[in-house]
Order: sequence, then structure tokens, then C-alpha cells
Amino acid sequence: MSTSAPFPSEEDVQALARLARLELATDHLPGIVQNMRILQHYSDLIEDFPLSDHCAPAFGYMP
Repeated sequence: MSTSAPFPSEEDVQALARLARLELATDHLPGIVQNMRILQHYSDLIEDFPLSDHCAPAFGYMP
């Protein structure tokens, strides 16, 4: 279950872009918002994943 609120509206994204001094074309906004919602979903999956306090940390990765 997601713990975060849905990502902001297109107007909020425009405001965030202005703060970052980015210019966004209006026709790109729906795709930007959709991608941000997908990223939020992935972030929620990572944040909500249950980890045991009794598991040893992985200090390296070997494919």
C-alpha cells in the first residue's frame, strides 16, 4: 500500500520547473506528470518493502 500522496498536478509541475529555471512545453506536461507518477510508484515499492532487522547487509554486488 502506498504511503505517499499522488504526485502534483500539471500546474504544480510547471511551478517546480520554474523554480529549477526549466521551460516545459505545455504539450509535454501530461507525459512528464505520468513519468513522475511511475517514479513515485517505484519509490513507494522500495520504501514499503519489508526488511528484517536480523538480515546481514550486503556489502557488495556480484552479478
